[in-house]
Amino acid sequence: MIRFDQVTKKYAGTTKPALNAVDFEVKRGEFVFLVGASGSGKSSCLRLILKEEKPSNGTVHVLGHNVSSISNRKIPYFRRNLGVVFQDFRLLPNKTVFQNVAFTLQVIGKSRGFVQEAVPDVLKMVGLENKAQRMPHELSGGEQQRVAIARAIVNKPQVLLADEPTGNLDPATSAGIMQLLERINANGTTVVMATHEAAIVDKMQRRVIELVEGGIVRDETHGGYGTTAVIPELGPRKERGVDAEKAKRAVEEAARETPTTQSVVTPRRTATAETGAAPRLVESAEADAPVETADDAPVSADATTHAQRSSATEDVDSAPPWVTSRAVDESDAGAEETGSAPAADEPPAQPLTQSQPIIGLPLVSGPLPEDTQEHLSLAERLGLRAAKPRDEDKEQNVGPTQ
Repeated sequence: MIRFDQVTKKYAGTTKPALNAVDFEVKRGEFVFLVGASGSGKSSCLRLILKEEKPSNGTVHVLGHNVSSISNRKIPYFRRNLGVVFQDFRLLPNKTVFQNVAFTLQVIGKSRGFVQEAVPDVLKMVGLENKAQRMPHELSGGEQQRVAIARAIVNKPQVLLADEPTGNLDPATSAGIMQLLERINANGTTVVMATHEAAIVDKMQRRVIELVEGGIVRDETHGGYGTTAVIPELGPRKERGVDAEKAKRAVEEAARETPTTQSVVTPRRTATAETGAAPRLVESAEADAPVETADDAPVSADATTHAQRSSATEDVDSAPPWVTSRAVDESDAGAEETGSAPAADEPPAQPLTQSQPIIGLPLVSGPLPEDTQEHLSLAERLGLRAAKPRDEDKEQNVGPTQ
């Protein structure tokens, strides 16, 4: 029925041949599985049998004919003895089930009476006798494949070619399709089927031809899918989150082993003249850390301390109570370090805040009038800039007026 003699097939643009010196023969009434990985040459064999492709080397004989010698005009007559089942069904979407099956007979010129008699018989054979008037989109995938098989065998071909007929079907439906093909083969039709379904091949135990990279590596009369096919072994699935937990524990252990660093705190004593506050220790992270001044310019702690001490040496007692100044009592600082209490005449301590001007305030004798104090600008009240005498800043009145 079918014979390949040293057949080689090369496609344009590829260096490796799809088939390389293939030799095999299929006898009448056989059921043959073509198995192998994708790209091994199974579909190329079917296309050469159907004369959709020409061999690059060698000869292909089908039904006693050298396929290469068949003219294009006689190809339709040659294909009347071949039935083809495709993986994607290829049904006519605008025709009913009955019309799809009858189309094959109408093309080859069968009479209307023959069509009306043959189509119901084949639909009954595939189990679709009650769905003859359905459209293809109204059927399931398995039912559409049965329609495609009925269309392929309605003319009673001698050879049935099936290219992955169960590739898009569930296991139960695939088993039904294989039972149908086995029944067709029992009626005398030679079946050549390309498939990847290992379970089907192992269960049916028919002839198996295995292809690997275009060459035949196995030809068994009663064989299964086999172990020579390239099938990767799947190991146990790793539990989700294991790597993440390991990484988290490693980070926690590294954090425990790393020594923690602490900042050195140095005391600083401040006092406010207007409230009579006593000097108070203010914690500073570093001795040389920058301190914000009234002009928003960073000044080191040493420079600020020196300026505060210079301001403290002035006549603090002669300053009016509304003027804010800073003083550092070195003797009290020493007493604080030794743990002794401050002098009794010192007022309570007040913290140094940003709202108080630090340096640069002029000393003006006498208290300010009440109306002048109410007109102080908001910036001066918050300590954002140095204060000026009211007689030099008569135009800027930011605060509320009388």
